[in-house]
Amino acid sequence: MQTTNIEARRSLDEWFEDQKIRPDVIAEIEDSALLKTFASEGVGLIVASSVVRDTIERQYELEFVGEIKDVTEQFYAITTQRKSKNAAVAAILKEHIRAAPDSNGNVPAIQFRMQEDVTDLA
Repeated sequence: MQTTNIEARRSLDEWFEDQKIRPDVIAEIEDSALLKTFASEGVGLIVASSVVRDTIERQYELEFVGEIKDVTEQFYAITTQRKSKNAAVAAILKEHIRAAPDSNGNVPAIQFRMQEDVTDLA
């Protein structure tokens, strides 16, 4: 399982507590590639973002076993440029620049919350 300093792990721990589940944690590993390697060798389950589900299934030959809809993860796009060569980032920035400033003249920060984005893979 991911280490406790990772947001997704903290969210997952809260979900376990709410569900009254006490997982048998074999290892806490910060390196996501190492976690996936352990899982691909048949050592337990991993929890991963649905954003990378297809890649993980293909690259590590893991099998999707379910979603935890109450566990989410935030992703941030940070840039010093107002234009980006990446089409997805450019679209996000374009939409953000159009955002109306609040009463203090501040444009709201870009923050995305991926819903239903944490996936169990085995």
